[in-house]
Amino acid sequence: MSKEEQKARELVEKFMEYPNLMDYTEDLRAKQCALIAVDEILKVANLMDGGFSFEEEIAYWNKVKEIIKSI
Repeated sequence: MSKEEQKARELVEKFMEYPNLMDYTEDLRAKQCALIAVDEILKVANLMDGGFSFEEEIAYWNKVKEIIKSI
């Protein structure tokens, strides 16, 4: 299985971890999906931070995550 296939399956499985998403309103479902997406972005940013300075980007996405949680 390629890395891309593995990531695609992993993302689908992340959403499947929330079987009751269908029970939520559209807004809550969208919020949960947004949080999962931001977590994925943060994982990549943290992996890349070794050779580059992504501190501002990481801080930005952490702030976005907090705002999503408060909406």
